[in-house]
Amino acid sequence: MYYGKETDELKKAREEYEGIFGYDPNGEIELEFNEQDEYLAVLLQCIEEKKDMFDVLGGEEA
Repeated sequence: MYYGKETDELKKAREEYEGIFGYDPNGEIELEFNEQDEYLAVLLQCIEEKKDMFDVLGGEEA
């Protein structure tokens, strides 16, 4: 989950993630992101690899 400022790029990545996986990635309360850049990087990797956050992060908290 990410609570900080949301840029247009981050909003677009969240929408694309939701389109692929069927849910808003910000709803994953098990995962906490403090930095927007870190959150965006994970989202973009998920989108590129077509893997959800848990697969990309190996089940570990961010």
